[in-house]
Amino acid sequence: MRKIFAAISMILVLSLSVVMLLRTKNKMDSSKDNAMNQVEKENADRKAYNESARELLNKYAKAETKLESLGDMINEVWANAVSKKSDPKTDRFTKDASGEFYSDAKTALDLLAKDPDFAASLKEFRALCTDLSNRVNELSTPKFAVVAETGLKTCASSFTEYADAVMNTTGTITTYSSACNSAKAKFDSACSMLRMHVGN
Repeated sequence: MRKIFAAISMILVLSLSVVMLLRTKNKMDSSKDNAMNQVEKENADRKAYNESARELLNKYAKAETKLESLGDMINEVWANAVSKKSDPKTDRFTKDASGEFYSDAKTALDLLAKDPDFAASLKEFRALCTDLSNRVNELSTPKFAVVAETGLKTCASSFTEYADAVMNTTGTITTYSSACNSAKAKFDSACSMLRMHVGN
């Protein structure tokens, strides 16, 4: 009889051990699945963030092209007004009704600012800047993308500085050109650094 009870006890102990082992295995499998799901989610979030950041970089590139076009026109009008150089493209800003050059280059720049075509291009550019700013602020940043987020904000702030430099016509044409070139270099550098983190 004792042997039977001992055998039954042994069977119960073994059964409990098997149950405990199965529970432990299930917990480990569940933890492993959760870890894999977490990794997959982070990879998906990283991919989505990088795609959004690249899209913004491409939009900034288009905005830079528009800004350069505005800056080129300002620079041409200013340079021709200072050097009194005739040019069919800029004469309507640099010369008066009698065909004489204005004595002050700022008069030519004021006329350029009032030009409907230039004003329309400027309005379009500012609308693009507003859209870019909103998109940057609305972009949700995962915890692992802090460096990329910092790079994107640096890119955005340096673009604002670049735009301010192009639109600021105080000083001389020499200081204007220097400020624009410096701001452009800073912006291009920020974009290059960001692309290192999010890809091309």
